[in-house]
Amino acid sequence: MLIKILRNILFSPYLLLKHEYWPDSAGAGQWRGGLGFKTKFKIGGEKTKVVTFGDGDVEPPFGLFEGKKAILNKIELRYPDGKVYKTTSKDLVEDVPSGTILFQQAGGGVGYSFVFYICS
Repeated sequence: MLIKILRNILFSPYLLLKHEYWPDSAGAGQWRGGLGFKTKFKIGGEKTKVVTFGDGDVEPPFGLFEGKKAILNKIELRYPDGKVYKTTSKDLVEDVPSGTILFQQAGGGVGYSFVFYICS
């Protein structure tokens, strides 16, 4: 993760404000999914391009074998003028001004319950 952060700073400077595990973001089950995380950083470059890709922002990941689903993913851009833009799962946002806050919440893994234990 550190390599990724350092590589990104080379191309577009930013200030990392928060990067932490998100309690209760994983799906419940006999074996709980891994925790997701919340990240928040301030964009420092002018006319930055933000590219998003992935899924789980409309329909949360489903659990396996009676395990429960995880929480939705979300990325928001909070502009200096107060405007908030919620990105889509595949998005390109151009000309993002310096001072914009990018907030991301990434849901954790899904819950899993082995069928043998449910039936016995």
